[in-house]
This record gives sequence, C-alpha cells and structure tokens, in this order.
Amino acid sequence: MDIVSSVHEEDSLKDLSVELTVHTEWLNRIHSQGNRPEDWVEFIHHLKEQSPVPVTNLWTAYICDQYVHALKTIPSNQNKNNIMFVKLLIDYATLKSEENVDNGQSLFRQARSIARKFAIAHIYAAEFELKYGKLCFNFLWLRSLLPHHVVLGSVLLHCTLSKCLLLQPQPHE
Repeated sequence: MDIVSSVHEEDSLKDLSVELTVHTEWLNRIHSQGNRPEDWVEFIHHLKEQSPVPVTNLWTAYICDQYVHALKTIPSNQNKNNIMFVKLLIDYATLKSEENVDNGQSLFRQARSIARKFAIAHIYAAEFELKYGKLCFNFLWLRSLLPHHVVLGSVLLHCTLSKCLLLQPQPHE
C-alpha cells in the first residue's frame, strides 16, 4: 500500500499513525518533512508504547539509537529554542541515565548547555542529581539567571526539602 496515495499530506504524523506501522515508513516520513523535532518526539513516543513488557535491553538500545539518530539529523542551532527538541534531549538523557549514571550526567549537562533558556532542562538535571545522591547546587545557582516563576519557586521548595521529585508528573492527554 502506498501511503502517499492513500493519505493526504498532513503536517502531523498523528493522522497517519494507523497507517505507519513499519518503523522505516515513519522514518521516511520524518525525513521527508524535514526532520522536525515534533515528528521525532511522536515517533519515539510511539516506539515506547510498543515496548515489550518487561522492557528488554535490546529494545532500550533500539530506542536509544533512535534518539541518537534524531539528535544527529535535527540541526541543533536552528532548534535550540524549540521545546520539542529540548524534550528529545531530556528524554534521551533520562533513558541513558537509567543504564549509566555517567552518561546521564554528561547528557544532562549537554541538554542544559544547548537549552539554557528552558527551565525544564535545568529542573530535570537537578532531579537527576538528587536521584543519584547529589545536592542540586547547579539548579540553585540557576535561580539567579532565570526570571522568578511559580514553577521555579515550587521546584526550589522541593529542592530545599530534599525531595527526589522536583516537578509533579503531568497527566498525559
């Protein structure tokens, strides 16, 4: 079945998620649409939903490879102000930190340097530091750089109380 002839061209892959079951078709579609971070986030989210229970090391490695492929093909200098690109960086750092703390620390440092204007990158990095027994000094230093915001106030409170979860999880829509 030819996807192009059966489905009208759309900006989002959501309309094609039923049609795009083979990963190579997703990848071809993402590349043809210009490697937008939004499309990569959607594709990797789709992969995570398909993950076997329990998740195997092979499956985790495959998802990590997709993050690497996405981050290599998306121009970071053009997308560093795109929240979906920041989400890719954070999600990849979180996944890698589960298997290797040093890799996670390096990736969170990279995410903070690329997306330094986004508080969320710094918050997740501070959560990572707390999870592995470090104090969130990097985040406390950040307080002087970012404008005061309600979310940051809540995060700082959780940080001073030594809670391991600095942000409350957002319900998925």
